[in-house]
Amino acid sequence: MAYRKPKVLHVATDFPDGIETNNTLAVKNLLDETDDRFEHRVLSVVRKKGLEFKIVKSGTLYSIVVPRLPLGILCSTIMLFSALFFYFKKGKEFSEVNVIHAHKLTIDGIFAFVLSKILKKPLLISVRGSTDAKFIKRKFYVRWLYKKIINSAEHVFFVSAWARSSVNKLFNGKYIPDSKFTNLANISRVNMVESNKEGADFLFVGRLDLAKSKGLYRVFEAISKEKKYRLDVFGGATNEAAENIKNEMQRLEISHLCNLRGKADKSVIYSGDYAALVMPSYPETFGMVYVESLLSGIPVISSNRSGIAGYIEPSNYYLEVNEFDTEQIARAMKRIHDDKQRVKANLLQDISSGKLNLFNTCYIKEHYGNVAERAALNSGQ
Repeated sequence: MAYRKPKVLHVATDFPDGIETNNTLAVKNLLDETDDRFEHRVLSVVRKKGLEFKIVKSGTLYSIVVPRLPLGILCSTIMLFSALFFYFKKGKEFSEVNVIHAHKLTIDGIFAFVLSKILKKPLLISVRGSTDAKFIKRKFYVRWLYKKIINSAEHVFFVSAWARSSVNKLFNGKYIPDSKFTNLANISRVNMVESNKEGADFLFVGRLDLAKSKGLYRVFEAISKEKKYRLDVFGGATNEAAENIKNEMQRLEISHLCNLRGKADKSVIYSGDYAALVMPSYPETFGMVYVESLLSGIPVISSNRSGIAGYIEPSNYYLEVNEFDTEQIARAMKRIHDDKQRVKANLLQDISSGKLNLFNTCYIKEHYGNVAERAALNSGQ
């Protein structure tokens, strides 16, 4: 009998489906890298203002548009209803899937939980810190449901490793074996490029319309303390965002030190001989730019409670700071800048020794593949 690849149904609210813009490639990258082991089906959940429920099909991709009310009001109820609506309309087309994977606990998880129960299929859950941590904290009245979803899942992947301890506390982790939880980094596609010895002292990469939450203004304040470090800023911006950033640079009298370089290819961004990427974002679910920077040989300064915090221990090439403490950010920048050559040599040594392999595409796809295949076997594949 010929081998049939297990079928995995992915429920994701942040998938590039052509309906919404600015969706990340995190889930798509994972699917692309594992399509040799699985037959992937995607159900993209699009939350939009209004009261419309509709299903849109494009090839093998289904999108379900559901209402998004202010402050997440009735979100859980809407997702429960949406799952039932989808099942009665299209559920029969997914009766042969072997595994269902929800890529967010508190939104996708509710939808996928309902389908997994009706279709009697094993459930995988990914926890993504920004949305999930916020919903779990604020929506105390549905924590019982989140806990039920966690307990029913075959396996739980923490994309945001920093959220793992807080989620375990909320769900009283002693009832859940540690083997059920593992970290799973987003796949970041970047190749080591030879430094061209050009560029500023430090690097910032991010969406500039989110400059405040990405920590750019706090980096500006850190630079303004001594006014000696130069900063290259990469990222797209609306006219309004760019104007606000320029005004802030002028207010702090650092316009001559900061260069807004717009959008650029990764091979350009990471080719400079930078002392570090400095981006103390909060909130930040994962932040693929951190991994891209590290794997390109550029040290990182980031927040101690978001991004890739929890994946690796702080070191001289990976510094975690309080994202609101500009004095601490400034000290971290000075620490790396003053010892730049040794710090970068240590980073390259750890890359060569495999210490950062948990961010390696081969490791991620192998780990995910093994877990998903075990779940498929439990479904009778």
